[in-house]
Formats: sequence, C-alpha cells, structure tokens
Amino acid sequence: MKRLMLVFGFLALLIVPVFSQTIPVYETLWDLLGDSQNVFLTIAGFVGATVFVSGFLNTQIGVTGNWPKRIVSWVVAGVFCIVANLANIFLLADASALQTVAYAVSIGLVANGFFTIPQVLSFLQYLKLEIKKE
Repeated sequence: MKRLMLVFGFLALLIVPVFSQTIPVYETLWDLLGDSQNVFLTIAGFVGATVFVSGFLNTQIGVTGNWPKRIVSWVVAGVFCIVANLANIFLLADASALQTVAYAVSIGLVANGFFTIPQVLSFLQYLKLEIKKE
C-alpha cells in the first residue's frame, strides 16, 4: 500500500508543471476560430482538428470498425495538410510536396494513437523534413 501511495505521489508531482503553463483561454468557439493562425501553427493543432472532424464524420457517415475509422482519420489529415499547403497558410505555408505528405502521414499516425508527437517530430528530423519556423 505504501508503494502504491508513493507511485501516485510521484505521478501527482508530474502534473504540477502542466498547470504552470500559460494557455490562451477562449470564451467562445468564434474566439478560437478567429485565432486559428496560432492554433494551427503546431502539429498538435492539426491533430486535434483531425480527431474532431474525423469523429464527426464517423458518426455522420455511420462508420463502424477500427480500420475504416482510421482510414477516415488519415484522409482527413491528408485533406487538412493539402489545403493548408495549397492555401499557403498555417504550419505548411512554405512546405514542399514531400513535406506535406510526410506531415499528413505523421498527423494521421498521431491522431490514430500509433505514435506521439515527439516521436513523429524526431522521425521528421531524421528524414530532414521538419519545417523550421523562424
């Protein structure tokens, strides 16, 4: 029992730095959409949008089964990345076609829970496809 309490105590210490971060608080959905330039400048923003839109599409279309849901998520991630690249906005504003495809696959993998964002970023750095913002 003491070991269990010790483990939970250490886990509680890991939560404290999360609360010390400053995160912009949006009061309405329109405030969030108005600040979309800052939200979608990271992979996390694209992953969150991919999860939300693919979940919405899955319920509207009536997709059942794990693999069809994952395919819908990858398609949504691909569409988001291609539109962002063609419109020259957000994270993929100055990206090449190869970077756009690599980010689409990476965002799809993170949205489906296969990898985490740091793993994907290190893989993109290894392939020399990471987009560096100045």
